[in-house]
Amino acid sequence: RMKDGTLQWDPEKFGYSSGVIGLQIFKNEKFDPKKWSIQKYMDAPGSVQPPYKIGMACVFCHIGFNPLNPPKNPNEPEWPNLTSTIGNQYLREGMAFGLNLNESSMIYQYLNTQEPGTSETSRFPTDSINNPTNINTILRLRERLKVAHVEKITPDQAVLIKSMYQNAGITLDNIGGALGGTAEEPTMKVPHILTDGADSMGILMASARVYVNEGMMHDKWYASWPINIFDLKSSIKRHFEPKEFDIMHEMRKDPNSPWMQTERRMPNMATFLMSYDSFPLKDAKEVQGKPGRAYLDTNEDMLRQGKIAFAENCASCHSSKRPDPYPQTIEEQKKAWRELVFKKDFLENNYLSDDERHSVLEVGTNAQRAEGTNAQAGSTWGQMSSQTYKDQRKEQIQLVDFDPEGKSRLLYNPLSRKYDLVWKGNQSFYRTPTLVSIWATAPYFHNNALGAYSGDPSVQGRMKAYGDAMEKLLWPARRLGVKSIKVTTAEISLPEIFPELQKQLRLLNDMDMKLVSFPKGTPVNLFMSLNPKFVPELVEAYVKGVLAGKPKTQLKGLINRRREAGMEAMKQKMLELNTCPDFIEDRGHTFGSHMTDEQKHALIEYIKYF
Repeated sequence: RMKDGTLQWDPEKFGYSSGVIGLQIFKNEKFDPKKWSIQKYMDAPGSVQPPYKIGMACVFCHIGFNPLNPPKNPNEPEWPNLTSTIGNQYLREGMAFGLNLNESSMIYQYLNTQEPGTSETSRFPTDSINNPTNINTILRLRERLKVAHVEKITPDQAVLIKSMYQNAGITLDNIGGALGGTAEEPTMKVPHILTDGADSMGILMASARVYVNEGMMHDKWYASWPINIFDLKSSIKRHFEPKEFDIMHEMRKDPNSPWMQTERRMPNMATFLMSYDSFPLKDAKEVQGKPGRAYLDTNEDMLRQGKIAFAENCASCHSSKRPDPYPQTIEEQKKAWRELVFKKDFLENNYLSDDERHSVLEVGTNAQRAEGTNAQAGSTWGQMSSQTYKDQRKEQIQLVDFDPEGKSRLLYNPLSRKYDLVWKGNQSFYRTPTLVSIWATAPYFHNNALGAYSGDPSVQGRMKAYGDAMEKLLWPARRLGVKSIKVTTAEISLPEIFPELQKQLRLLNDMDMKLVSFPKGTPVNLFMSLNPKFVPELVEAYVKGVLAGKPKTQLKGLINRRREAGMEAMKQKMLELNTCPDFIEDRGHTFGSHMTDEQKHALIEYIKYF
């Protein structure tokens, strides 16, 4: 309960404090005290309405320990030990969903292997790819907006944006997503918000969408999911295809709908977020051990080498300041970058990113997040992504891996244990992440897979994580490689949805599905990056593996004796039908690996100043 006198806002709008940052308590209008029983609720939560509902806000994921003022005890932080835009690097989101599941559950293994500090925003609605992504820092937003890019949108989307801007009270030329072009060919100048650059219709649209992901209008939202867990029959009927969350024609009809109310509040949130600049290591206090400034190398020659290394290997992507005019030849470009990086004000008001989309074939990191489909036309967020993004995704590519020397090779095959896996998919992208205050945010890459996770928010703990991740970045041979593949920690059985699908689809109803299990050490994404529509093909592969050419009439007699053969055939089919069979988590981004050890160490020291 809140202390008397602490309520200083309208609880009908903003709820009551729950005692957990980012979660608010709202009155439940369906609550009936006469029917209420805490025991009944604990035994079967769906059987009785509770006294209140829970609402989630952005900070539930984005608030974290302040790197400049870490807590003495991480379990008992004070308000000065927290900050709103660092991203909760210590959140174990997966286990928040799966804490009470049995280790033999496939869903437990999926949730337990989610990296700390990541959020699986495509868990609901699923895109049939296991692709959690790091929770972004939100720093130097004003500078980020200055490097916004022009994207094509459709005329219908332009009408939608005009209506949204009018409702929110902002102008069409606002810096968070300026409308341009013509009525026939409209455009927007926007930052790329999400890791893959899919949020490409401005800050207002991107931030309003987040609230749907957190549960707003859930009854409308889950109807668009490929797997509607509340109505599995409808998912089967439409062959597990998604539907668009229709904000154009449905969600915004009522001027007081949750979506419309959220729109009106977003400009204030953007203003607040623009107030955050960075977390300079020199200002970091340490409650135990050395303060931040003690970790900074002041040797001028060392920093000079670091600046040169950054200018020649990193700045072309990781700087919002650019040489003007931009030279034509590579040598002239290197010279221009060196001159720019050596300017005293280079790091001031520098977003340290070009905010561009870069192909996965260029970046080389694990492609699962980039291959996500929720922002494609016809999918859940289809109305909220630009036509430019959709058009760029149409091209077909063959995905490749890169060895520690940066040479391309086929993808790693966990069944053959060789780099012999050929897979083609849609072109996909990662936008350049900012390097602002990167000393405080290791591990790295979109999936937090590069570097050891310490869980220690102290300056010492952050610097240890920074050093480990930067070494693995610049010396790729030190990475985990194949050992970074997510694998099961126990023998697992099929998830609950499988027997239900077996029943609905009338697939071998006399077959005991408990015979179908996977041994400890099975790659999690072998089964978590599959569309349920393939279940009949998987069962067929299992049966063929058991029969080995014998007639189907012998299945009952063989199914126990030849179970292993059936499982091997099913795993091969799982790999064949996998939505994105990219298993190595910490691969790619080998830029700078060709430098000398001296240059690499100098670069690591210089980047601490970011």
